[in-house]
Amino acid sequence: MSKELEFPHSETAERAVLACLLQHDRAMDEVSPLLVPDDFYVGSRHHLEIYRAMQTLYNAGEMITAAAVERLVGHDDTLFSYLMRLCEDSVRYDDGLYHAKIVAAESLRCKLMRHGGETMQDAAHDPDAKSAPLCTFPGTWNK
Repeated sequence: MSKELEFPHSETAERAVLACLLQHDRAMDEVSPLLVPDDFYVGSRHHLEIYRAMQTLYNAGEMITAAAVERLVGHDDTLFSYLMRLCEDSVRYDDGLYHAKIVAAESLRCKLMRHGGETMQDAAHDPDAKSAPLCTFPGTWNK
């Protein structure tokens, strides 16, 4: 039986970051250097699209509001209801930055896992891999 690998992520942390950005005008000043839209897990509702819209608003000097985000993402009653719930979540400014660091760390773990998987696939299909040195312990090589 094949089990699909689920990449690490924290939907709770992603949600806290988005809620903080909707509630605190200057939060993007600190969050933006830490995160890019691709840091949000694809399976986490509309988080990637929401954050991308928030970044677009921020870069244009516009206020980040649920209505403005929805305008950029596209009208969707489910999305707007979700944005309204984010606005109602109680998130302190400091919590947003804390959770942004969690999202960034989880994203890095995902990228490392993807890269490791790609490296394993490349090695499995490389006819010259048998002649390559093997690493048995960090810093030591065996032939």
